[in-house]
Amino acid sequence: MKGNNPISDILLERYILGETTSEESDIVKQKVSTDPLVKQRYQSILNANQCFDEKFNRQQTIKNIRFKADLNKGKTSKYFSPPGLAIALSLIICLIIVSPGGFISNEFDTQIFHSTDDTIRLKGIQPSLSIYRKQADNIEQLTQNSLVNKSDKLQIRYQRANYQYGVILSIDGRGDVTLHFPSTPLDSTKLDSKNSVDLPYSYELDNAPHFERFFMVTANHPLNPKEIIEQGKLLAQNIEQAKEKSLTINDNVHQTSLLLNKEKQ
Repeated sequence: MKGNNPISDILLERYILGETTSEESDIVKQKVSTDPLVKQRYQSILNANQCFDEKFNRQQTIKNIRFKADLNKGKTSKYFSPPGLAIALSLIICLIIVSPGGFISNEFDTQIFHSTDDTIRLKGIQPSLSIYRKQADNIEQLTQNSLVNKSDKLQIRYQRANYQYGVILSIDGRGDVTLHFPSTPLDSTKLDSKNSVDLPYSYELDNAPHFERFFMVTANHPLNPKEIIEQGKLLAQNIEQAKEKSLTINDNVHQTSLLLNKEKQ
């Protein structure tokens, strides 16, 4: 790269994200310090990133999407992973990012889901999953075998009861496995100290046929998300069993699931 080449917004964004080579970094520093127009563009991108971070956790969002792309590599992916994903996310500037069958900013009014009983622990109460669908101005709680459609926006809520750790995933009618909690297999499976918790992102259904079944695995010891994902993939190899059977995991865990059926297109 020559020092007199124009500085693109993509290069400025890569510099801000720490993704440039030492040679590129030197060129950007020199241009920002000597060219008022480049400095103005640099500041605009910084402001855009700050605006984005106020609405989203940008680094976590990038991390999540990259992981989802890797998880579905070689399949018909529900997630997008174009080159320069970090750049694309930051340049969108505070717009809500939605990808079919992916995670989106939580549009649900959290007041609707607010629980006044977050700290109560009742003996004998079991962990549970609740899923809500937003349609226009209405929010509907879905139940076992509820009918859903492509593009439905779902909010997942869990109640951990007396369990300290958990993993939430889903299997769809195409055999794809999606991890919902934690964000990636490298993150902690420690559940929130509150009893009832809404995941920070809602989930948009894609065009996978037949069903989407959500699983929650809980325990009083740390869980290995990778192992649970692998068990989900094994179960997903038989679509009929994936609608009915439990994940094959040791007896020291508790499992619960919720099956949603897709409307025929």
